[in-house]
Amino acid sequence: ADRSTSRVKVAGGGRLRSNRMSILKKLGEALGLAPVERFSTAYLAHLLNIIERNPLVTLSNVDMMVETVREIAELVTWGDKHDALITEFFMEKRMLEKLLGFLEPSRRTAKPMKVQILQSLSIFFQNLNNSSLIFYLLSNDHVNELITHRFDFQDEELMAYYISFLKALSLRVNADTVHFFFNARKTPEFPLLTEALKFYNHDDHMVRVAVRTLTLNIYGIEDVGMREYIANRTAVPFFSNIVWEMIRRYRELDSLLTDAMFATSPRETKPIKYSVEKIIQEQIDNFYYINDIMCCGFPALRKILGSRLLHKLVVPMSFESIRANRRGSKKPEDYDEKAHENALSTEPLQLPAALLIAAQTLGSVQDKDLSEFLIRSLFANRDDDPEVYFPQIRTPTARRSHAVNATEGNATEGARPGILVAVRQEVMQESIEMEEKSTRGKPPHSSMDEDAAERGPPNTCRPVILTNLSADEDHAVLMILTCVLAAIQKGSASPAVLEECGLLPTRCRKKRSKEENLQEEGE
Repeated sequence: ADRSTSRVKVAGGGRLRSNRMSILKKLGEALGLAPVERFSTAYLAHLLNIIERNPLVTLSNVDMMVETVREIAELVTWGDKHDALITEFFMEKRMLEKLLGFLEPSRRTAKPMKVQILQSLSIFFQNLNNSSLIFYLLSNDHVNELITHRFDFQDEELMAYYISFLKALSLRVNADTVHFFFNARKTPEFPLLTEALKFYNHDDHMVRVAVRTLTLNIYGIEDVGMREYIANRTAVPFFSNIVWEMIRRYRELDSLLTDAMFATSPRETKPIKYSVEKIIQEQIDNFYYINDIMCCGFPALRKILGSRLLHKLVVPMSFESIRANRRGSKKPEDYDEKAHENALSTEPLQLPAALLIAAQTLGSVQDKDLSEFLIRSLFANRDDDPEVYFPQIRTPTARRSHAVNATEGNATEGARPGILVAVRQEVMQESIEMEEKSTRGKPPHSSMDEDAAERGPPNTCRPVILTNLSADEDHAVLMILTCVLAAIQKGSASPAVLEECGLLPTRCRKKRSKEENLQEEGE
């Protein structure tokens, strides 16, 4: 009897609590408080009510407002897949404008709220599929205003979410949406690209990777107006900065090799080895990025980047340094430390560093013209003319592009920390006039073509390479063999070029000879 009475009491208590909850829910709905069903337009209206009743976000309400924005993002993302009424309500009430209003300088919104807004927009662009909703988010130039908003990029967390937001945006750029990002009016603007480029040389590796991913996403879009803007306004200063930074790092590497000559104990050589390995890996990443750009199907960028790479890095830094080392590698007493402090110095590199440039270029970049020029310049009997492959671009912007890193102390207002000054907005807007040259009319090269073999002056790199193969310096020998291996394994170089330079393996040469004989017999 006692147990039955107890069960009745428990059941009665449960019904009482249920009635109380029902009364509270009805009271909450009557007072405009949170409704019962969370994934509904009514709950989204409740969140909108919170946003409208709190125009200022301070320390006292920041937690509530951050959670409100987070719930809005979650609800709209869910509604995109399950309930179109939720996304329609979001667009009808213009909730995006209300969220972006918190970024107005006059409101002095707390940082966590700004971070949550950027994070929510990133979630939208990464997950939403409704084309109407995507077009709403991109319309009225709200996104471009957000891109150019002056955030405090000294705050690493805020900067990380900003870069993530730009990367998510770039994934939405295509032939149908490019007009939302690129304004092709009298003074063209492309904030998504120009603002992202300011972070290209940031200290954070993840930021640099995000910027590279963004640029490759944009370069792959086939839009005539956008591509003309990229080629004429951003390509030369940006690519010049890439090459300039690579030159600076190679000079640091050359300095480390000189320090290694003076090192007398493992304790001294260990940090040098770590720094050398770090620079080598960075340069490999740079070359793979260059290769991705040259292979993205954007012919104008291929010409500009190939010209910058060839005329500013490979020829002066690698080939000229190899020629300068024909009497042997530089000795410690010949090292000019002051000259190496300047990345634009004409001081030649030591032979291992000079050969490393050629080896990394050969091993990473798959462009056929660039590969064949490098192989001929290193191993052929006669010098080749780089102008035949990639004509040099001479512009005022190109001369200005060699700039120093902006730091917190000398950066101008609005500049990003740790970026190259030369890719600021004012430089990006500077129009350049590219030097147009006729299409290459290279004669066919073959080991059997005596006229082609005798063109140009004698190759002065080849004797240095052959001489140093029998030298005592292991680093130089290793780099020479690396260049030979990279040339032989180069899939983009034709067998005729390898045979002309004496690098075609015997089995390949025999196979090629048999194929030529069979072809002659067939004819």
